[in-house]
Formats: sequence, C-alpha cells, structure tokens
Amino acid sequence: MLAGHEAGARLLARQAFEIGSILDVGSTVVVRLRWTGLVARAAGPLHQGQVLTAHVAQFVETRGGRIASIETFDCYERDGKRARRRDARRQPDGEPVAVAHLRRRRR
Repeated sequence: MLAGHEAGARLLARQAFEIGSILDVGSTVVVRLRWTGLVARAAGPLHQGQVLTAHVAQFVETRGGRIASIETFDCYERDGKRARRRDARRQPDGEPVAVAHLRRRRR
C-alpha cells in the first residue's frame, strides 16, 4: 500500500484540497471536499499537465479522542465534467440522505 501511495505521489506535480463543509455528528465527523491534482508525467490514460478533480466525502469515526476509522468516497470528474450520481439523494429539506441517517442514529 505504501509503495502504491509513493508511486501515485510521484505521478503528481502538485495537489490541493478545498474544504466544502465539515459536519460534526457525535463521534463522527463528515468532511466534504474537492481534490485537484496536476499530472507531472504521462502514465497510462493520463497525460502530462492534465488536471484531475475529485469530489470527496470522508467519514471519520473517533473513540477516546483518537481516530478509530476513516471511510472515503471519491467521485472523479471525467473530462472536466462532474459525473452524475444517482445515489446522491436528498431529504425534502435539502440535506443529503446519508447525513440525515447519521443524525437519526446519534439521537
């Protein structure tokens, strides 16, 4: 796993994270962010100078003040266009279904 991480890091000239929102629900923190990476060298279907973009949801569970687990869900854009997601359902008040479920679970 570490070797894969290092190889991926060498593929990028730079990367950045833009936090969209953070929601604290009991022992769970939900982070919505946008990740971008600039490809440093051509590799497979990627070409040098290409900008990769992913929309990310991260669920961080804590226990005793320490991180117990992290789940990350990435949705990469294709050719600069955001991929449509059928499972990104929302409640009538606009809140994502997954977040509404967490709120109910914590009560």
